Amino acid sequence: MSKSVNSNQPAIRGAMPESGNPATEDYLVSKKYAWYVFALLSALMFFDFLDRQIIASLFPFLKQEWGLTDAQCGMLMAAVNWSITVFAIPVAILADRWSRTKTIGLMATLWSLATVACAFTKNFSQLLMMRLTIGVGEAGYSSAGQAMLSVLFPARLRATVIGVFATGFAVLGGAIGIVLGGWIGTHYGWRMALGVVGLPGLIFSLLFFTLRDYKTVKLTIKTSEDKTSSQSRKMTKKEIIKSILGKPSIVFLILGQTVGVFFGSLLGAWLPSFFIRVHNLSVMAASQKAGMVFVVCIFGTFLGGYMADRAVARGITGGRPLAAGICQLIAFVIFFSAFGFAEGQTQFILLLLGGFWFQAFQGAVFSGILELVNPGLRATAVSFLIFFQNLAGMALGPVVAGALSDKYGIATALTMMSTLPALSMVLFFVCIFFYKYDLARVEQVKVSM
Repeated sequence: MSKSVNSNQPAIRGAMPESGNPATEDYLVSKKYAWYVFALLSALMFFDFLDRQIIASLFPFLKQEWGLTDAQCGMLMAAVNWSITVFAIPVAILADRWSRTKTIGLMATLWSLATVACAFTKNFSQLLMMRLTIGVGEAGYSSAGQAMLSVLFPARLRATVIGVFATGFAVLGGAIGIVLGGWIGTHYGWRMALGVVGLPGLIFSLLFFTLRDYKTVKLTIKTSEDKTSSQSRKMTKKEIIKSILGKPSIVFLILGQTVGVFFGSLLGAWLPSFFIRVHNLSVMAASQKAGMVFVVCIFGTFLGGYMADRAVARGITGGRPLAAGICQLIAFVIFFSAFGFAEGQTQFILLLLGGFWFQAFQGAVFSGILELVNPGLRATAVSFLIFFQNLAGMALGPVVAGALSDKYGIATALTMMSTLPALSMVLFFVCIFFYKYDLARVEQVKVSM
């Protein structure tokens, strides 16, 4: 990886230049401490998505009690992502410029309390407001967590570690949330389901105030053409944005991720209802089957991240978007076959196989974003990705699918939506053509605790 900076791009200066060879980079802290932080971040990510996703299995109870439409249920799912869209970038900037650990602790406390508060709502409007508050708390968590992992772990493990954290435990939490929500909702009511799952996050949020953080990297650019000169000034907001969105490879990674997440979010919202209406299952049985589809995803995220890391280790500069595109190609073939042609047990087996692949691309995407920017901007760069994937992906996916379901039926709606991974694949493959050039423009710096 070149340390030279293109003359048309501002050079962001940090501490000491690091080696660009992924095979030689080591842990910033002790290996044991790095994995301890990974465990805490992953546990909190698990409860993040458990709190977020549990509402999907509670739709039948809410429809019965309040007479909600499918579109309204979709709004309850999407509301979290609406808030994340608004607050993702500001909170990530706070994390990058202030403290990753303190920001995470405060956010986790807020979303956990808001989840508990959902149990005490009296109507749709109140529940929608609490779901919006959950999104405020969760807005910058993923970006701040990924920024921490990107510096604590060597680059040779980056896609695997971040993929398992950001996607594997997220989907596992969502899957358990669906299953747990169906079980608690059936036996004790939907209010109890929401009240119980919000409590564990409060415990983990306190632990983050005890963690060490890495030193904030100063964002400056040289004011002299002389390479030996130390004269510099603070970067402007425009220069920060340009250093992120001015790279075509980042733009295509964001677009591919957004389309992929659009499909994943609608699948998470409507798969339980699909099993209820098409397979004639009970709420609890449908939740269990949907949960199984998402549980196998954690293994796929590990494989997808491993594919990306191995491709980079073998010298394929565009290995990360290449791995992401291959994962989406496989997901498209499986899901389109499942919803378009299969029935009964064969369909369920294909959905399980699709569950293995449909989120596998994300580790490659997140690690690509992180290595294309300076360490001082990593949380901010990921927040741009999260902003767009929530604005046009998670926030719209459940609502669009719900509207199509109201008009054409849920089976037809999911068949139509299963073509989306193919579009995501194309965007990732286009990204490959820009990746090497954009990567060479990044000045690598080391960070310290």
